[in-house]
Amino acid sequence: MAGHLADFALSELGFLALSFVLSLVLLFVGYKVGECVCRFENSRDRSRGRGHKSSLARRYACRGTQTTSAAEAPPQPIYLEEDDASNEMVCAAENGAPADSTVTLRTRKFMTNRLLQRKQMVLDVIHPGLANLSKDDIREKLSKLYKADKEAIFPFGFRTQFGGGRSTGFVLIYDSFEAAQKFEPKFRLIRHGFGSKGTTSRKQRKERKNRLKKLRGTEKVKGKKPKKEH
Repeated sequence: MAGHLADFALSELGFLALSFVLSLVLLFVGYKVGECVCRFENSRDRSRGRGHKSSLARRYACRGTQTTSAAEAPPQPIYLEEDDASNEMVCAAENGAPADSTVTLRTRKFMTNRLLQRKQMVLDVIHPGLANLSKDDIREKLSKLYKADKEAIFPFGFRTQFGGGRSTGFVLIYDSFEAAQKFEPKFRLIRHGFGSKGTTSRKQRKERKNRLKKLRGTEKVKGKKPKKEH
């Protein structure tokens, strides 16, 4: 009886020892697998970061710009035809303004749009001591800055900062006036004195639109066909 008890105890101790060793092995294997997974995730994140930076570098290289810090002046694209063109212009104030006040024109987000035959940019007008600068003056000064035809320059969308002294808007500089006539909307051409506004009243236009709703196909252009008499 005592021998059987001893064998049973030994077998139980062996089973416990074997289970303990197996648990240690499983813990070690799990630790190594987790370490490999973390290392793989970190390497993938680093490779993604390098790819993102390289794509940004390629994008800036295609656009022909150079990245600069915020304290420096905005980069000047290398695809400008004028080598000595500057993105900032300081000029004396006019129209009876104080003698010590100057107006600064500063361009940013410059882009050359070959498809629409124009240069487009955001323009900051810094005018301390002045209410604002007229669009005609802006066109005249930009024509000197970019050596472009005044009639092909279209500033629009200017908003004055709260407190005054600074206005921001958009400017389009076309290669020629013919390109401006082709791509500019009609209302902006009329606003700059090119073209004429229709003489029909708003009520007449709306009545004509409602009459055309009853017609289909080519009848909207040619008019309604007369009914055949039997």
